[in-house]
Order: sequence, then structure tokens, then C-alpha cells
Amino acid sequence: NVLQQAAMVGIIAGGMQLMIISGGFDLSVGIVAAAAGCAAAYVSLQHGIAIGILVGLVAGLLAGFVNGILVAKIGINPFVATFGTQAVVTGLLYAATGATPIAPLPSGWTDLGLKNIAGISFASLTFVVVILILLFVLRCTLFGQHIYAVGSNKEGSRRAGIHVDRVLIAVYAIGGLCAAIAGILLVSSAGIG
Repeated sequence: NVLQQAAMVGIIAGGMQLMIISGGFDLSVGIVAAAAGCAAAYVSLQHGIAIGILVGLVAGLLAGFVNGILVAKIGINPFVATFGTQAVVTGLLYAATGATPIAPLPSGWTDLGLKNIAGISFASLTFVVVILILLFVLRCTLFGQHIYAVGSNKEGSRRAGIHVDRVLIAVYAIGGLCAAIAGILLVSSAGIG
């Protein structure tokens, strides 16, 4: 039960961990999760749950990518860039939904949210899988080593031949994707966008 309750926050924290290791952070993950969940819920009303989930994931990935561009290419401080993204996404979300919930959703959403596999909730399993993937990336890949190097010394990493901008953009995009996963899980457990 504790694992299920911590799943959404834990998935967001996993993505945030990459950003923190690379020397940044993201203030917009909460609203990105909400926007991705609402996008998934809205699209699922017209085109089915699978397409809705895909759209939600793409929305989170896109928001993270934009944050990465703002931080890495334009050079805006992560606090300012992600705070601005949070404000823009909040405004877009209010305008798109009229500040009203998206409901009722197809029954498949709550089936997904209440699904148990071997006695463990789907949200808990998703949390464990996301964390294991992120740990593998950090500990066992060259990209993970580059994340640590960039967080330790950006200029030294650049001189060592690491594409710092690409690493930062990828890290923020992964953070946005993790936020989207959490937002979709929240929609599936709450049954409302």
C-alpha cells in the first residue's frame, strides 16, 4: 500500500534525480504531470486509451525537451526556465480544460489503475520498473557517466568531448517523460483528468 501511494511521487523523483545529478532541477514537473494526464484523458475520450496514453507521454516528453532547450541552448537558469514553463503550461491547461475536470473517462482507465499483477498494483510495478531503468542508465551506460560528469563540471566535460547540451536536453526530456508517466498513473487511479 505504501509503495502504491509513493509510486507517482517516486517516478517524478526518479526523473528529477537525473536533473539534480546533472546540476539542474525542474519546478514544472507537477504541472507537466497534470497536463500529460489531462491530455491523455481528453484524447482517450475520442480515440481510445492507448492513443491517449501515447499523447500524454509525448506531451510530457515535449515539455521536458523545451525545458532542456531553454536551459542548455538558450542558457536560462533552470529555476527561471522551469518556473516559466510551469506558468505557461498552467495557463494552457486552464484554457484547454476551462478549469473543469475531464470526466467521465472510459472504464479502461480505472481497470488500469486498479489492476494487480501477482498481488502488486500496476502503479507500484511501474514505479519499480522506472527506477530500475533509471538506475541502469546511471550506473551502466556511457550516458549515465556523462550525466555525472556534466553535473560535476560542465566546462571540464565540454573540454573532454562530452556534448553537454545534448546531455542536458536528454535529462530534462527524461524528467518530463517521468512526470507524464506519473500523471497518467494518477488519472488511472483517480478515474478523472
